[in-house]
Amino acid sequence: MNIIHRDLKAENLLVDEYFNVCVADLGISCLRARRQSKGMGTPKYMAPELLEGKSYTEKVDVFSFGILCWEILTKQIVYEQEEFTSWFV
Repeated sequence: MNIIHRDLKAENLLVDEYFNVCVADLGISCLRARRQSKGMGTPKYMAPELLEGKSYTEKVDVFSFGILCWEILTKQIVYEQEEFTSWFV
C-alpha cells in the first residue's frame, strides 16, 4: 500500500469479537515516497532512526510491530515510564 504508519501501537489496533484486527489512526502516516525525517509517533514504540530524526523506511513499522509482539507475549508494557524518560534527560 506504500504507506508508513509511524505510530503503530496497541491503542491504534482495533480488534473485533472474531479477533480481526484493523489498523486505525492514520493521522501521522505518510506515503513511502514522501517520508520526512521528522520524528513523529509515540516514543516508546518508535524505531531508533525516528527518535534520532534520521532518514527511515517502512521498517520503522516493523520495529513497532516487534514491540507490540513483545507486549502480547510477555503481557507487560515494554518500558517502565521512569526508565524510558531517563533516556532523554
